[in-house]
Amino acid sequence: MKIENRWLDVPVAGEAEPMSAYLARPAAPGPHATVLVGFEMFGVTDYVRAVADRIAALGYTAVVPDFYHRSGRRICLPATAEGRSRGLELLSQVTRDGVDRDIQALLDQLPGPHAMVGLSVGGHIAYYSATRFPFAAVAAFYPAAHRRHHPPRPPHAHAGAHGRHRRARHPPAPARRRRRPPLHPCPTRRDRLPPRR
Repeated sequence: MKIENRWLDVPVAGEAEPMSAYLARPAAPGPHATVLVGFEMFGVTDYVRAVADRIAALGYTAVVPDFYHRSGRRICLPATAEGRSRGLELLSQVTRDGVDRDIQALLDQLPGPHAMVGLSVGGHIAYYSATRFPFAAVAAFYPAAHRRHHPPRPPHAHAGAHGRHRRARHPPAPARRRRRPPLHPCPTRRDRLPPRR
């Protein structure tokens, strides 16, 4: 399928400068559902843009938000030790509030239904965002590598096995983990699952 791609400047609430986002979509007229793509720690790299292009070739509008836009414009780091070190510095500046406002700005501008795919640290951002926004679907790919550097989890849920949500105990019990019934932030997911026995 033929696609077209370009950069967007997206106004974000509370920010003086817009956020850059890479957009790829089918060249044929829509409507096309929107898939947000959360980047790796290296930023909006050629690889991540190629992933967005592949999603667009399947018939979706794919957009890669630049979550580092408060630290610089269109940051793209090399996949080297130096790039990783700089990426960890940049990740320490990414906040839950910033992610919320960035994603809300995109959802306000792009047609639904909306979904999100996350790569590496973007997988953590995608999982967190699933607890905040009504995505139709969320997928996280290799999200475990930077566990200490993703935006903090919301206070009402934490990640368990197989991506389930469990209620957090305050303070969490360090020695023993108790099973809790799953929470379903996406109503469409709840509708598709059979009842638990």
